[in-house]
Amino acid sequence: MNLPEHYLKAVMVPLMASVLAFMFPFANAQQCNAPSNDKQLKVEKYVISKYKLSSLADVILTEAKQANDACFWLLKFEASSPKREIAVYLSPDGNYLTPELNDTRIDPQIEENRIRKQNADSLLVGISPEVGRKDAPVTIALFSDFECPYCKRFAEMLEKDYLPQEKNHIRLLFKNYPLPMHPWAMAAAEMAECVTLQKPEEFWKV
Repeated sequence: MNLPEHYLKAVMVPLMASVLAFMFPFANAQQCNAPSNDKQLKVEKYVISKYKLSSLADVILTEAKQANDACFWLLKFEASSPKREIAVYLSPDGNYLTPELNDTRIDPQIEENRIRKQNADSLLVGISPEVGRKDAPVTIALFSDFECPYCKRFAEMLEKDYLPQEKNHIRLLFKNYPLPMHPWAMAAAEMAECVTLQKPEEFWKV
C-alpha cells in the first residue's frame, strides 16, 4: 500500500523521531563540565561548616567525578579531626548539595538488594583468617580490635557457646579493625596481618 506523502510527513516522521528518542535517550545528553577549583574549594568550606569539622587543613578532597547523566558531580572528602569520610553531590548549576541521589528510573528495592549483595561480596575479597566450612550456609565477618574488652567478651562467647555447636553451619571470617583510642591495637593488628599474609592458619595461634 502506498501512503500519501502528506501522511508520511505528518505521522511517520514524528513517530520515527519518538522511537529513536526512546531507543537512544542519551544521544543528546548534556556535556557535563567538572566544577572549577574555586567551586570545589567553596564546597569544601561548606562541608567544614556543615559537619562542624576543624579546619581546611584537616580535610582532603579524595575523589571528584561525574555522578550521572544529569550532570550531578560526586565529591568525596576525608576529614582527619574527627576521622570520617563525607560524600556529597553537587547540582549541575553548582549551587546545591545533597548527601544522596535517588534515581527514579531504578526500583529502590532492586537497588537496595544490589548494594547489599555488593557489600556482602566485598567482605569475602582478600585473605582473612577463618574457621568453619567454606560452604557453610552462614558466613559471619567479624570486625574486631585486639585491645577492645567488648570484642574479647564476644570472642569468648563465640568460642564457648556458638562455634562448638554450629561449626558445621557457620563460617567465621576475622577482620582487623583497630580503634584509634587503643594505643597498641594497631601494632597488634599489623602483626596479625603479617602472619595472615604468610600463613593464614597460623593467625589463631598468634
